[in-house]
Amino acid sequence: NIPVTTTLHGMGIFDETHPLALKMVGMHGSAYSNFSIQQADCIIALGSRFDDRTTGDVSKYAPKAREAQNIIHVNIEKSEFGKIIDANYNVLGDCGKFITQILPLIDNKPRLQWLNYIDDLKTQYPFKYNTAPDNKIKTQSVLIELNKQIQTKEDVIITMGVGNHMMMSCQFIDWKYPKQVIASGSLGVMGCSNGYAIGAKIANPNSMVISVDGDGSFNMTAQELKTIVEYDIPVKIAIMNDSSLQMVKIWEELYFEKRYTATDNNRNPDYLKLGEAYGLETLYCDNYTDLPNIMEQFLNSNKPILCEFKVEKDICLPLVGPGKALDEMILFDDYHNRTEDLSFHGEAPS
Repeated sequence: NIPVTTTLHGMGIFDETHPLALKMVGMHGSAYSNFSIQQADCIIALGSRFDDRTTGDVSKYAPKAREAQNIIHVNIEKSEFGKIIDANYNVLGDCGKFITQILPLIDNKPRLQWLNYIDDLKTQYPFKYNTAPDNKIKTQSVLIELNKQIQTKEDVIITMGVGNHMMMSCQFIDWKYPKQVIASGSLGVMGCSNGYAIGAKIANPNSMVISVDGDGSFNMTAQELKTIVEYDIPVKIAIMNDSSLQMVKIWEELYFEKRYTATDNNRNPDYLKLGEAYGLETLYCDNYTDLPNIMEQFLNSNKPILCEFKVEKDICLPLVGPGKALDEMILFDDYHNRTEDLSFHGEAPS
């Protein structure tokens, strides 16, 4: 009866459709996971390194667990202890062995008040977005349909580049199995998704491998299409094309007084022609009507395939801004109901 939240690299270790699942924590994590961390009187960190993307302002992290002196850090790497968070108990070793040995000592407790509080948070702060008008689609729309259609499929691995598409994938896909996500995490390696997909497919030939990428990230390593075709590696590449480096552009809006610099990709290539030039199958979707059928074709192809989803620009929320605690997020309603003079300008990130 202990609720579970995961870092980006840990998504799928705990089935996110389970009632105790809080989905991802941190900068673009669920509001209910972030609030729960801040209210918890005990935190057991299994393998986590307390990356700043998951803690927010370290000085404001988990105040109740710190006061109760109940932060337990289990890690196989000794150097992680005390690097960011000074835990009250450090356990050096393999997390699997730790859990196996500690389970016989655990008593099941109802924790009804705590779990009811978390259920209320889930009801009050779900992931949400404004749908696009005129039958147009957004990245979230595509990911919701992808999530719906892969639930009946086994052994699906999803690789991600860096940008809004990455964070929205974390939010709108229900991760159920370990090692289902291959991403660079807070290293922020734009363009990594194609290479990750190639490697994942070679290592797991019987798994479906889907590369979810943004136009800006995909542009960094588009030449990997040659490798994919030359070695007939049947990966699936989904490009969320909003003609923008949208994650950076949002930060320019919120924290840099709308000084937009080199974040518009108005001269993107024709991705269908690019894919065809390399020899891939190609698909295109820009509306809700076609989305289910196009997604089905995309997932059922047994050849290397590229699908361009022409999506509308959007912001990824919640967002824990620089210098903010986990429970000081910009929430969906904060952003969309703000008045003209409401400013999120704060300390610019280093």
